[in-house]
Amino acid sequence: RIFPGITGIRAPSPSFKVGDKVDARFRGWRTFYSGTIHKVHSASLYDVTYDAGYTETDVSSKFIRRRR
Repeated sequence: RIFPGITGIRAPSPSFKVGDKVDARFRGWRTFYSGTIHKVHSASLYDVTYDAGYTETDVSSKFIRRRR
């Protein structure tokens, strides 16, 4: 249902660059794990190398946040 005066505009997703330290949800699981942006595919897809040694490809920006 659409309400007058309300638009579907969302806040822009954060963008990251290679080398950024991040926390990401491995395979979309609930827990965030620390890692580094390894490759940028687009404004919303990234490869993340986790500090534990795993690399995950095509991670959506909705599962990534800047490290605190």
